[in-house]
Amino acid sequence: MTLLIDATTAEHARGIGTVISGILKALPPIVPDGTIIAVGPRSPSVDGLRMRRVPLARVRAGRLLYQRLLLPLDVERVRDERRVDRVLLLDSYVPIVRPQRGVRYAALVHDVLPLTRPEFWPRGKRLVKRTAFATLRHAKPTMFASTEYNAAQIPELLSAPVKVVRFGCGQLHDSEADEAHESSLPEHAPYLLYIGALERRKNVLSLVSVLGEVTSSLRDDLSLVVVVDGHPAYVRSLRAAIDGAGCQERIQLVPRATRDDAIRLLRHASALLLPSLAEGFGLPILEALALGAPVVASDIPEIRSWASDTILYASPVKPADWVAPIESAIKSGVSRRRTGQMFDQQYRWRYCAGDVLGF
Repeated sequence: MTLLIDATTAEHARGIGTVISGILKALPPIVPDGTIIAVGPRSPSVDGLRMRRVPLARVRAGRLLYQRLLLPLDVERVRDERRVDRVLLLDSYVPIVRPQRGVRYAALVHDVLPLTRPEFWPRGKRLVKRTAFATLRHAKPTMFASTEYNAAQIPELLSAPVKVVRFGCGQLHDSEADEAHESSLPEHAPYLLYIGALERRKNVLSLVSVLGEVTSSLRDDLSLVVVVDGHPAYVRSLRAAIDGAGCQERIQLVPRATRDDAIRLLRHASALLLPSLAEGFGLPILEALALGAPVVASDIPEIRSWASDTILYASPVKPADWVAPIESAIKSGVSRRRTGQMFDQQYRWRYCAGDVLGF
């Protein structure tokens, strides 16, 4: 009896890739020998798991070809050696052909934003996602979602029930999150931080105006640190907005930050800011809470539905509305920061891995 896990989308730098990496690394202690994982050639190996390399997964077109057409053939090849009875897809790309008889499929549906907020997606990507969701609707695998909000949308759009699983703390290993909860809280430096993708729905350009409001009415010694990881055109737009506002000396762009760089920045930030217009989840929130950093995020249902009152909120379209919650975040005492860590304890990759195996 063997579980084949399609993890080819792990090639993504953040977001989905972070989720897949977190789940894979949590599997060895809870999965019996014989589990086979299909990953792209640049994906790191995971101790304790048997890995299969998929050379096509180096590029997006190759990943789609494998996920949508070739995966069933791979399942059959493996079945020649051992019995494959389950296939877990760590993204929403179910094979176009009907899954093999006797093989159960499950898929982790990260969000349905291409259907609900199509304005944020290029035409080609919208088409790919719509076809993938249409196949999900037809194939009816077991589906997992990360929040009750997403789980409520999926049955309406895909006509199928969904099980909710809780993610882990983003790029933090479970042991790192556990250790941070037991350690003394670090001193905060006078900077606000954004970590995440740089794209239109993330609304990062608004932070230039937010910083202006904060420094003019709250504290003029605060700076903004932005981890630059996104589409080059958006990065150019961000640089132009910074130059136009004349605040180059107060905004630091950090390109190609490593995982350790990101954790260090989060650990000492006065607050993490997440000004998204639309979100699938918001993993940096969990990373920040685990490390004792306050969070101010957009008041949108995708975030409020799971983070509740553990974090502070502001309107994503009104920069002046961010001043008061940022002030509250900066003044957060030990009690509030520890409350965030307590809330964060329910989010661990070991729990998520155990949940997605249960189908």
